[in-house]
Amino acid sequence: MYRYLLVIAICICMLSGCAKKDEETNAAMELYESYYTEVLNTKNYLESSDYFSISTEMTQLSDGTYRYYVIIDNPKTEMYHCRIFAVENDIAFADNDKMMPSLGIFDTDVSLVPNQVDKSKGLMKGLVISGESSKDHVDLKFVVEWRNQDNKQVVKQYIQKELKYEK
Repeated sequence: MYRYLLVIAICICMLSGCAKKDEETNAAMELYESYYTEVLNTKNYLESSDYFSISTEMTQLSDGTYRYYVIIDNPKTEMYHCRIFAVENDIAFADNDKMMPSLGIFDTDVSLVPNQVDKSKGLMKGLVISGESSKDHVDLKFVVEWRNQDNKQVVKQYIQKELKYEK
């Protein structure tokens, strides 16, 4: 009888753990869709930022497709709880069949602070998002969002970059 109750208790714990994971995944997917819509609905994009450096790179993979990278580093201000979300080539959410590059939505919390790196505390030297494309050029629109140290002010910058593979 004791074993039977133990098995039931373990099953209940496992099921409740799965339900919590599903709730977290659903919340992250809702956040993903809201960022997607926000990036596409923005009208004014910057080419660079006064708060950090942006660099991009595009490489060709062995299968003939392309991988692109967006690197955010050299923060000039404290940037906590960073999120980055990108949309390729103005593809509408309903028409898209792949995940767009993001950081801070499905993964752990990271921050950029000038002259500080401590991965155990989530303080990174730089942030990178990447995606794949079948084309050798990508028009990328993205948002970089962060909060100040006391978590009271949210700053968002919308940036547009055209990436091209160069041999």
